[in-house]
Amino acid sequence: MGAKVAICIATTGASSMNWMSRIMGKLLLDQQLGIEFTHIHQASSAVPDHSKNNIIAANASPNIEKGRNERTDENRNIIVGANINKRYSKDGVLRSDADYIMWLDDDTVPPNRFVTHLVNLGRPFVGGIYFLGQYPFTPLAYYRNEDGLYQALYDYPKGTLVPCDSIGMGCTLIHRSVYEAILDNYEVFQRSNGSLVPVHKDDIQNRRTPNQKKSYVKNGYFHDPLWEIDPDDNRTFPFYGMEYGRTEDHYFCEMAVRCGFQPYVDTNVECEHLKLYGFGKAHYVEALEGRREELDRAGEITPADLGRRIG
Repeated sequence: MGAKVAICIATTGASSMNWMSRIMGKLLLDQQLGIEFTHIHQASSAVPDHSKNNIIAANASPNIEKGRNERTDENRNIIVGANINKRYSKDGVLRSDADYIMWLDDDTVPPNRFVTHLVNLGRPFVGGIYFLGQYPFTPLAYYRNEDGLYQALYDYPKGTLVPCDSIGMGCTLIHRSVYEAILDNYEVFQRSNGSLVPVHKDDIQNRRTPNQKKSYVKNGYFHDPLWEIDPDDNRTFPFYGMEYGRTEDHYFCEMAVRCGFQPYVDTNVECEHLKLYGFGKAHYVEALEGRREELDRAGEITPADLGRRIG
């Protein structure tokens, strides 16, 4: 029996019947190769009421994705299907017998047999490579610098698995064990403004009820009291979130890495990224060549550097 995979499609506003027909044809090929598809979910991004006041809209562009930075991917959390008290929802993937979630964006077109290929790699967290839909068209795969900021995977090696610190969710296969490990290792608290924050259990040192009711700054440090969650609170577990100008892929990957799951990108699985028209590897290569001297002067991290860091 083949792997059981739930297909989860995040809509961005670029979806079309042409895209859907192309994807369904590719999924039929994977099904013929033994993949069993348990669900097909499609949902747009949505913002939960409890997080609206904690999200920064960072320069929302005036194109078809206008406002995306003003939302969190709450529907990704709903699809995964666990609440903050670690109970599984009736219709979520974790309640099902699916082994994997295959995340797709409705503007990403992978090659044929992509699900079979990614499953056969035997990695719990691996994605295909696709490219930013605007200059410099860099891959949506990242290293994390020592200052905590991310930089794109420039000049990546061809035809291989590359360990990364963060990858996009546009063509990404994640085993259910990654989500289960996050649930086991993280506890969710509520900030003073009502929004949720997952905290690794190793970082919880003091559980007493804080006397301080509001956030404050002291000696250059920002202090925000965290409140324990009511046992009857039914809000979704925040696996994905967009806040403080950061995207949902970084948010999720940091928790997965903390739980011991290394994200990989397979550069064999090259995807087209549909925006106003299709963007892909050719655009990236052209932009990279134009920036070669600039990148060399800046001393960008190379794949060899990453191998030494991650092992």
